[in-house]
Amino acid sequence: ITNTTTDASGNYSFSVGSGANYSVRVVNSTVSSVRGAGGLGVQTFQTNVSGATTSAISDHVGGDAPNEIDAAANNGSQTLAFLDTQSGVDVQSVATVTSISGNATDVDFGFNFDTIVNTNDSGQGSLRQFIANTETLADTNVAQAGRIASRDNSIFMISNGTAAAGLRSALNYTDVNGIATIAPLTVFETIDTPIVFDGLTQTGASAGDLMAGTAHTLKIELSGASAAVSSMAGLRLYSQGASVRGFIINSWAGDPSEDGIEVWGDGITIENNYIGTNWNGTAAAANQQSGIIVTNSANTIIRQNVISGNTGPGIYLDGNQTVNTQINSNLIGTNVSGTAALANSHGVYSTNTGGNFVGGVNQTQLSSLGTVFYWDPASGGN
Repeated sequence: ITNTTTDASGNYSFSVGSGANYSVRVVNSTVSSVRGAGGLGVQTFQTNVSGATTSAISDHVGGDAPNEIDAAANNGSQTLAFLDTQSGVDVQSVATVTSISGNATDVDFGFNFDTIVNTNDSGQGSLRQFIANTETLADTNVAQAGRIASRDNSIFMISNGTAAAGLRSALNYTDVNGIATIAPLTVFETIDTPIVFDGLTQTGASAGDLMAGTAHTLKIELSGASAAVSSMAGLRLYSQGASVRGFIINSWAGDPSEDGIEVWGDGITIENNYIGTNWNGTAAAANQQSGIIVTNSANTIIRQNVISGNTGPGIYLDGNQTVNTQINSNLIGTNVSGTAALANSHGVYSTNTGGNFVGGVNQTQLSSLGTVFYWDPASGGN
């Protein structure tokens, strides 16, 4: 019938007749963040109004069809039904207003720029879009409950066939083991902001204690199996203070970069992952070089990971600025239970580094678990 634009506070109004039913749509691509221009968010909140009653819709995180992008704005003659039938798109954010006899208030929507709701290679709600949002939007005004302020924390809410908070049981983008596999076709851009990649936010995921014999339950797989170009690595971290936790990272291959995770920044933490294995840490799914490579970076923490089955080293420390790396409480070169070998070429391989630490077990014990150390003559003080 008509359209409008919200004010700076998100308020809007329409003048309509009473006694009729209406649909109110938000075109997702027009929603901006208080953190600046750019970015593409997903719906996380919506209300419907019937008569004098406002109802929160709590199971539409990602919109009506989280695995599709929101349709373009109506050009003036198109119906919602027409837009909804176009290939690859969906009318994501539509509130219903029914049986009104006076003013209808609180017809609201909420959007978030850190939520991943599908396994798509790119576009709205994808991991790649989350990375792009963090690179585009300012770090100011970021405040997520219970999480580190002034940095983007990924929130995975990929439908898994259950009615978990925010989700609908009718939608399922996971496999038979409940794993949501993200298999990029091209390399992700380098990470230049202090992102927290947190796969443990996905429904059903949890961190165990590998040293106590309790496995992690991981639900987000970052696979290189579909990558069609060279110079591929799972994640390339250039920012200070980034974190990666709760992922299955495997099958990355390319030339020359074939690593699960590349670390090029200081103060990075890698924890609670399976790197180079299948979804439950019982078999190899090799990255073709290192599981993790740390290059000229200080103060890296690598803990509580299974790093096994990689064609190259499990962990490769490289460069004379690679110092104070803390490697502890990992299973390197074994399965998740520590009972059988899933060998890397070397467990921890070091060239021209110094002042790094491997804790929990000594070199002899690591070798007995299928792990081999290599420190080149230029590496000292490790």
